Amino acid sequence: MSWPQAKLLAFFLKSHVAAYEAIHGRITLDPGLVQPPASVPANLPAQFSRDLAEKVWALTKKNYEEFTKENPELRGHEHK
Repeated sequence: MSWPQAKLLAFFLKSHVAAYEAIHGRITLDPGLVQPPASVPANLPAQFSRDLAEKVWALTKKNYEEFTKENPELRGHEHK
């Protein structure tokens, strides 16, 4: 699957989940199903810049925080 196709799939899945929840109520998830993103490793491979790795980590963390806010049953069960 190409990245443009993946982006469209994500859009359609989010739309269909929202429609399903509007009709049937919120879908709940099992606690601990999604873990917080790991921190950026101290030693990155040469092809990865620290700035880019931290930017990707920040985006992933934001996505995780939004997802757990929408699914509060996931919160409080993260591995430290």
